[in-house]
Amino acid sequence: MRRSPSPAEKHSAASITANNRADTSRILIVRESAFIRVVKYTKRSTDGPPKGRKRHRKLTVLYSRLTLFSLINMEADSLKLARRTRIRRRHWWAWIGLCAALAVHVADEALTDFLSIYNPTVVELRQRNPALPLPTFSFEMWLSLLVFAVFALTAASYFVWKGRWAMRPISYVFAGVMLLNGLLHIAVSLYMGKLISGVYSSPLLLAASIALIITTRAHNR
Repeated sequence: MRRSPSPAEKHSAASITANNRADTSRILIVRESAFIRVVKYTKRSTDGPPKGRKRHRKLTVLYSRLTLFSLINMEADSLKLARRTRIRRRHWWAWIGLCAALAVHVADEALTDFLSIYNPTVVELRQRNPALPLPTFSFEMWLSLLVFAVFALTAASYFVWKGRWAMRPISYVFAGVMLLNGLLHIAVSLYMGKLISGVYSSPLLLAASIALIITTRAHNR
């Protein structure tokens, strides 16, 4: 059964429609005023003295061409602005999607006891090579750091929405780290011959990382 729209949805749809109508009206007014100026100037040139009609006709043609050129430039700028806005919104959605995938991945690791694999592996690697700077964690510290990271990355989406240039290289780094994380979980699972902690959400992490890379690259096209 089709759900009837809520008052908030109706108000939002009405606002979007009103804005679209206002933009269309402004474009039509600019076109109409430009056309009226050309017609008035043409009439003035034909009503003038015969001696200056030739010069007036040339000026009229030049004026009409300049007016048409300005209208074309205005529409081209509007299309470019709409395209940049669309790319920026897709970039924002991809960033939010990867933050959500990371949150699911953290929950996956917390529920499947990731530290029972991580801490013994780190201890063994330290015994073989003491120079490795790999820390061990308690469950509370590990979960607190990851939750803070998820919230911080989600808060940084504000700058992605605003289209800050610095968020493009940061997006590549974020997506690259998460892509490597998901691939590492899958590779270790294949090596050990069993599904380890965090591997269930790794495909979601890979898909969200690739989506963020694609939407970030769209800024350069």
